[in-house]
Amino acid sequence: MTTVDEMVGSLRDLGFRVESGNLAPEAIHLKSIRTDLSSLDHHQRGYFQVQDEASQLVSHLVQPQPGERVLDGCAGLGAKSTHLAQLMENQGTITAVDNQGWKLTRLVENAQRMQISCIETLEIDVCELAGMQDFFDRILLDAPCTGLGVLRRNPDIKWKVKPKDFYRLHLFQKQMLARLASLLKPGGVLVYATCTFSVEENEATLESFLSEHPQFSLESARPYLPTGCASTVNRVGALQTWPHKHGVDSFFAARLRRE
Repeated sequence: MTTVDEMVGSLRDLGFRVESGNLAPEAIHLKSIRTDLSSLDHHQRGYFQVQDEASQLVSHLVQPQPGERVLDGCAGLGAKSTHLAQLMENQGTITAVDNQGWKLTRLVENAQRMQISCIETLEIDVCELAGMQDFFDRILLDAPCTGLGVLRRNPDIKWKVKPKDFYRLHLFQKQMLARLASLLKPGGVLVYATCTFSVEENEATLESFLSEHPQFSLESARPYLPTGCASTVNRVGALQTWPHKHGVDSFFAARLRRE
C-alpha cells in the first residue's frame, strides 16, 4: 500500500520529473520518461498502474461501492478493472469479461501484482452473456470503437479507420448495450464509454439506446466526477475530455440509471 504523496516522493528520489494530475486525484504524470516503468520495484510491488488520466475518470463515473457486484463488459488488459477494485477497497466482486483469453491472463497477472483478489474473469463475447438477469449493481461497457481519442499517442490509427467503421461500430455498440441492459439490477448504473470523439459512436449510440430502452435515463456526470472536472462535462451531461483542453486522451462516457 502507498499514497499519492509517497509515490511522488519515491519517484522524484529516483530522478523522475513528476507532476500531480489535473483531473483524477490518484493520477500523477511522469515527464520525459527514458525508463521501462515495469522494471521499477514500485511497479513490481503493485504500487502504481500505467493508465491515461481520462481513462481513470471513467471508473469514477461508475462509482462502485464496497461489496457490490460489478461487471466490466470489455475488460481487455484490466486497467479499469483494477481501478474499480481500488475504488471498491477490494471488497465485492468484479466480473471482468473479454473474448480474448490472452488479455484476461494478463489481467489476472496484473491483479496479482497489485494484490487484488475481488476480480474474477470470464472469457466470452459480451453479447453471449446469459443466466445473470438483474444480477449486477453496476456495469461498465468500455466499448470497442475507432480509437481516435488516442491519436496523440498512436497517430497511425488515422490510416486504419475506414468511413464504414463508424456505422459498423455504432451498430455493434448498440447490440452490446442492449445485452448488458438486462443484466443490471433495477436502480443500477450502466456506464457507456469509448476512447473516441466520433458523434456516431458516442452521442448517436447513446440516443439510440435511450430511445429503445425507456427504463434507462441519462444522469449528469458532474456530481460523480472528482472536484475540478466541470470542464469535462459536455452539453448532454456526459464526460468528454480533449487533448488540447485537458492534456489527456479524448474519452466519452455516459452514466445511465435503470429506473
